[in-house]
Amino acid sequence: MNLEEQKKLWQDTTFSEVARIFFGNPYLIDSLGTLLPAAISLEHVHFVLDIGCGEGGWSRRLAKKYPHIRIVGIDTSHNLIYKAASKALEEKLTRSLIFSSMLPSPLISRLMSAM
Repeated sequence: MNLEEQKKLWQDTTFSEVARIFFGNPYLIDSLGTLLPAAISLEHVHFVLDIGCGEGGWSRRLAKKYPHIRIVGIDTSHNLIYKAASKALEEKLTRSLIFSSMLPSPLISRLMSAM
């Protein structure tokens, strides 16, 4: 199997979706007791990139708790991105939250310039 076939298999398979759903599971987040460790202050944070966002559970919770933060969640699974965006719409979080299967070009430039 060549590299392109491997990429397609990973993107199309439910195995990758299951992993992202499990690690973004609200029970796992609840068991931690917080969205982020106490040492991380979000007071001056204005932008968060959630890589491998799955169904967007963590991103949506973050958007609710910190409405001043703009959040972009990305994932390779179009199915999970669709679910994440649908849930964000239902929860009226679209002003601060974007889900995408790719990073928009202006966002890539902005991220690179911040590094």
